[in-house]
Amino acid sequence: MTDQWDHVKALAQEPPLDFSFKSINFIQDLISEEPRPGLRPLKRSKQGKSLTQALRLNNNVLNDLSDFTQTISQLLEYPQNLAWIDLSFNDLPNIDPVLTTFLNLSVIYLHGNCMHRLTEVDKLSNLPKLRSLTLHGNPIEEEKGYRQYVLSILPRITTFDFSGVTKQDRITANIWRRMNIKPKRVRIKLDNIQHPMAGASSGNSDGGARRPTGALSRHMTRENGPQAPTGRSTAIVTAAATGKFCRRFASGVGNSLRPSPLRPTLHPLSCDCFIAICSESHLNRLAVPRELRARKQPDSEVLLFHNSCSHCVPFSSCPLPPAGSWGSRNMSPAIALAFLPLVVTLLARYRHYFRLLIRAVLLRGIRDCLTGLRPEERAFSYVLTNALPGDPGHILNTLDHWSSHCEYLAHLGPLKGQILTRLITQQAPECVLELGTRCGYATLLIAQALPPGSRVITIEMDPRVATVAEKVIRLSGFDECKVELIVGRSEEVIPHLQAQYGLCQAGLVLLGHRPRCYLRDLQLLEAHALLPAGATVLADHVLFPGAPRFLQYTKTCGRYRCRLHHTGLQYFPAIRDGLAQLTYLGSS
Repeated sequence: MTDQWDHVKALAQEPPLDFSFKSINFIQDLISEEPRPGLRPLKRSKQGKSLTQALRLNNNVLNDLSDFTQTISQLLEYPQNLAWIDLSFNDLPNIDPVLTTFLNLSVIYLHGNCMHRLTEVDKLSNLPKLRSLTLHGNPIEEEKGYRQYVLSILPRITTFDFSGVTKQDRITANIWRRMNIKPKRVRIKLDNIQHPMAGASSGNSDGGARRPTGALSRHMTRENGPQAPTGRSTAIVTAAATGKFCRRFASGVGNSLRPSPLRPTLHPLSCDCFIAICSESHLNRLAVPRELRARKQPDSEVLLFHNSCSHCVPFSSCPLPPAGSWGSRNMSPAIALAFLPLVVTLLARYRHYFRLLIRAVLLRGIRDCLTGLRPEERAFSYVLTNALPGDPGHILNTLDHWSSHCEYLAHLGPLKGQILTRLITQQAPECVLELGTRCGYATLLIAQALPPGSRVITIEMDPRVATVAEKVIRLSGFDECKVELIVGRSEEVIPHLQAQYGLCQAGLVLLGHRPRCYLRDLQLLEAHALLPAGATVLADHVLFPGAPRFLQYTKTCGRYRCRLHHTGLQYFPAIRDGLAQLTYLGSS
């Protein structure tokens, strides 16, 4: 045992097998590649395999780990002792389950990949010795509760994203887990349930009356004779033809017979059977099919039918619930009060979203019904009354005041407007293309910052909104040579920009219409060669409501250099939003 421990310690001190910066696409290519030399030479076995526990595969183009086990077995003398692996800065979309087969892994570097699902971390919970993990630089880093989720799933790690895990981190993760992750429900299954008709043909001393056998009879037998099934293991199954009726009946009868207030749980039997009432008044009240009434026995009120045979098993008479009480039990006040802290917590935590819902949806709908005007039309009336014509800055301030104090308008806002103005001042593009004019807020910012001789082409789909935007732009003093407004759908206008509107290429593109259309329109701009190399694309609302497919495309296609400006939603700074800045590197 001592010799084996010394051998493991010796392997841990060996330098890693380094295949970084090799542009490797497939794991199988490691066999033909020569590892990078380090400060210390690698020790090898008699078979030529490396005697190390560490493997470095960072800064390659791997997108999966197929045949990883077979390849590692050819490279390492003891692949089962692999304890340190670096897969950072690759194109891995998920955590391959093959990593969980190396139970000695204690350090895994996965930062700088393309993982979009936070639940991928769950796979690593099977590694008992994992102590250090990195995931930053993946899209999952933007998920809410990212660090708390990982620490709650992997409570044994001591270092996460190159920062130590403190005691307070673990307490916070446990609280977050209790508040956000629901425990799994365990379903109880009934085993060894025999056919209800089993043993019915055998003789008995009870006057020939047939009774159920097996586990079902054990549920029904009491000291006073056979009763209806009770408890949480009530064996009631509905036939396919009368499923709705039987479920209603099962709920009502179960609640009336059982002392517990809990509803019965339906469990499958080995055959399709159901319980039905044979009292004529209840048959009429519950609309039982005619074919079931013919199978009634006069000395029983409750029968157990089997849908594939003519046998029926009589139960003893049992009290029936009154009309209108089928499954209509009221919730206990204590249960309702138990949910009160949860409701208060949700209202406090998401109060900003509730404010946005009230202002942007409820109050807007009421004003639309009362005035018959669109929000942009009401804003223009306010601008006409309070703004100075010919002064774009004063008109922008008036729109800001209207949006923050009177009625919410979804436009760029002052904080994102500063980023846009700074980029235009630095780059001074000859032509700017804007998708989504809205009320003309961003259009005024662009036109105001552009140098003389440059122009803006803006596209708006809604004719009524476009009319308001046209009035705001002309009120600010910009003519059609400076700002050209096109009314139409972006996917229909973009293919004709070069032929009909004389737009050769756009040095800056602002996407501000609908986030779900960003990817489609960006690909149209690429296809029609409207983006020169070095062009800037700004995309608003990429985090709220969000454009995940657009962000994934721009990060993985290799034609853009991406930067995300984290900001709050305009006039709601507590709601996280972002402005994506993309630099086009060219089609090659």
